[in-house]
Amino acid sequence: MTICDIMRTRARFRAALGFAFSLAMLPIAGAQNDAAALHQRASARIDAYRQNYLKTGDPAKLAPELDRAIEELSGAVAQFSDNGDDAGTARSVIKLGEIRRLQNRHAAALDLFKRGFALAKKSGDADSQALALIGQGRCEIAGPKDNTAAAAHFEEAVAISATLPDRTHHFNALCYVAQTQLAAGNSIGAMDLLNRALAVAPGVKDQSLLLYAYLDRADIYSKLGEKCGASGAFAAGMENFGLARADYDAALAIARDRQYAHIARAIEQFHRSLAVRRQGIEANERLAGSIPKAQIFYPKKASDVHVSETFIASGQPVLPGLFEALQHEGVLTGDAKSFFIKASLRSLDGKPDEALADCMKAIELLETDRRNLREEKSRGTFLDDKITIYYLAIRLLLEQRRFAEAFELMERSRSRAFADLLFSKKLALARPEEQSLYGEAQRLRAEI
Repeated sequence: MTICDIMRTRARFRAALGFAFSLAMLPIAGAQNDAAALHQRASARIDAYRQNYLKTGDPAKLAPELDRAIEELSGAVAQFSDNGDDAGTARSVIKLGEIRRLQNRHAAALDLFKRGFALAKKSGDADSQALALIGQGRCEIAGPKDNTAAAAHFEEAVAISATLPDRTHHFNALCYVAQTQLAAGNSIGAMDLLNRALAVAPGVKDQSLLLYAYLDRADIYSKLGEKCGASGAFAAGMENFGLARADYDAALAIARDRQYAHIARAIEQFHRSLAVRRQGIEANERLAGSIPKAQIFYPKKASDVHVSETFIASGQPVLPGLFEALQHEGVLTGDAKSFFIKASLRSLDGKPDEALADCMKAIELLETDRRNLREEKSRGTFLDDKITIYYLAIRLLLEQRRFAEAFELMERSRSRAFADLLFSKKLALARPEEQSLYGEAQRLRAEI
């Protein structure tokens, strides 16, 4: 057979599959080797996508590579299936599930993982079974938020992967069970699972996976440290912070060794946050130690207490031209709020008489506006953000020893606040027909 004959034969084979692959990339072997090569090529694209994300934090740059990997894996699935290779089909289907999960298409990914698990179980491939179960659990957490179903799949993956020579799937499954325990609020159970995972870490081929376990355990140590500090167990809190720092250091070393700049920056931020919280615990410990030594003020007679008859701060000069600037900006429009602003500024400027005059004018305008409201309900909510106008006037009157006027104004403000409470209270009607009539009345009032 000539070279031309070989080329024509292979062209017809590619057309039958429906894929346009480069001649230089196709292996010179049978259909089984073609499927394996396609699977390997797609796996390399997925790994490159993950590595790029860890290094740059950019999920878009290599996104087209995932689409190419889908084409290659689809071809591999077709060839493995035609050859009756359930194990090979399972591996490629699971890889397709991984791509869909990376694309946040969790429902589609879940279906692929389930299909891959069934094929892996049929072929007796424990490695692929564990991988498919982990994929299902991750989709259930990210998609429907079904923590219970995810935990069941992760635990099954732990059992299946327990005897595999490569400890990768066993390690990952333990870490993911720990995450479900954290979500359920069981920090101690999660800690135990992470410790078990790190105990089998020497048997994991890709040591970069340890990074996530260290980060999860550091987070637990950090939270335990905060709880200990809040309860006064300062020594235990500091010990937990030290353990958290050690795990952050281990994770950061892995990130820097693999040049995961994106992850490294995040871990450095965790480090800084941990240092701040540690300083807070140290400050609380010093404070707790100083309190028993401090002399507590305990007055025994009236002369022990210092009383100030100053009710309001003053003598703080207002910036020159401030009134003119406020007027120019349209803040001082002549309403109650405008007079209140002027009263506040004049009070600070050491002009109590002018401040009181402005404040009383503000109250006059306020009550006039309130009386113009037609509904008592509207009047009840009118003073929600304006009652402080009364308080400033009361303090100014007290400062001038005009106690009777201050008392009268205080009683007036209390009556307004009480009206607020009455008319803003939720209406409760016992009978359904009364509720219906009230609803109809409200609708008619809104229309009017």
